[in-house]
Amino acid sequence: SGKYDAEWAAHFAEYPERTVPMEDLGGYGYSDLNMLAELRLLRREYDIGIAEVKRGARFVQGRGRETIWESAELDDMDAEYSTEHDSGERALPVELRIKLGQFRLLLGHEEAAKQHIDILYTLDVAMYEDLYTDVAEAYTDVGHGELAIEIYKLLVACEATNQPAVWERLAKCYREQGDLESACKYAQDVIEADASDMDMRMWLGEVYEEMGNVDMAFQMISDVEAIQQRERAEAPPVPAQVDEATLARRQSAYVARRRRNAEEERRRCLSAMRAADVAFRKLDLLRLRLGEGDQSAVEEFCHVAQPLYSDWRHSRAFYSGNRHRPFQRYRTAIQMSLENDSQGTSDDAVSAVQRQVDRMKERLSRQQQAEEPRDEPPPPTTFRGIAFTRWFDMFLHYGKCLVLSGDAGGALDMLDMVFQANVFIYDTACKRMLKLMMLAIAVRIEDVDRVYELARW
Repeated sequence: SGKYDAEWAAHFAEYPERTVPMEDLGGYGYSDLNMLAELRLLRREYDIGIAEVKRGARFVQGRGRETIWESAELDDMDAEYSTEHDSGERALPVELRIKLGQFRLLLGHEEAAKQHIDILYTLDVAMYEDLYTDVAEAYTDVGHGELAIEIYKLLVACEATNQPAVWERLAKCYREQGDLESACKYAQDVIEADASDMDMRMWLGEVYEEMGNVDMAFQMISDVEAIQQRERAEAPPVPAQVDEATLARRQSAYVARRRRNAEEERRRCLSAMRAADVAFRKLDLLRLRLGEGDQSAVEEFCHVAQPLYSDWRHSRAFYSGNRHRPFQRYRTAIQMSLENDSQGTSDDAVSAVQRQVDRMKERLSRQQQAEEPRDEPPPPTTFRGIAFTRWFDMFLHYGKCLVLSGDAGGALDMLDMVFQANVFIYDTACKRMLKLMMLAIAVRIEDVDRVYELARW
């Protein structure tokens, strides 16, 4: 955070006269701060987001010189902007309060998140639909699908927000929670609202397959193929010579958006893989210094490992609603393709999708014929191109460094979150190692309740 301290200090030095709210001077305002917070959420820079929302709000409120808060911005659980300050000079717009709640929730600070998110339920659902959706998605990202469902139910209960997009999110949440009947119900509602939605039909086919309803699963695939044939038949003939711009204009907005989203997802995954590779190389070098008792190496290790841990804990493939189901695959064909071949192209991603469809058809055909199913491809053994075993080793060293840096509580929370990942759910040796390390930390900090709980395990 030293970099950001310097930036704020430089601003003070350049504008010493700004002791009134910056909006009064025609400068930085809450809307700008909200956009910055959105960017930090997209970049998964949650700790930086908390600091910037707080410091930016002080500028807007004319309290920019109140630096007494800065030393504990991440640790004070937002006492400066707690519920008791909902009125007065420290009052934040509800959008920023919710952003603080999202940051805290995504960092695992659930109690601090709750004090911000609870104000959401006092707001009009139709007017603040986006905020309700944002919080529901954050709950989904951290594995609290049951809380996301409660929020989506509020949207369904409001006539103005009872829309297919909400039904689709509800269906996916119910599937995560293992309630396949409810997932089917809402997925069917989406299909009835848009009979040409092929993606939802494929998704529903997978749910039917999970339920053992082979006939309905096959029906979904047949419907998708019929829609494809109809679209090809209705499409105007393409001239032999047609420039790229003309062809793009003739594509439907829906198809163009899907392709754009797929390409963005591919770029994001490749960028994350490159970042993980660089980070692990740096951690390997830092581990040599850890053995020498270098305290600066401990701090640097924590700084490098934290984004890696954040990326891991927010991978929904590792934290599904059914905690007893082992890891099987990633949720997107793009990530699956990249994990299998880090040099994959967008064509590879398309091929991966087609292979998934073909495998599903083959599975269903065999089940209909009462044949023995073929073995599925083994689940991936890497995340961001790094073997799970290396991730596990990194988490152990990260926990040790957190303890040495004075954050034993954070180490316990981190190791417990890793323990819950479905990647290690049936690896007895890994689970035992995690619990023993947690027990040692709990004994070190004399956390009697944790010691008792871990000893019982």
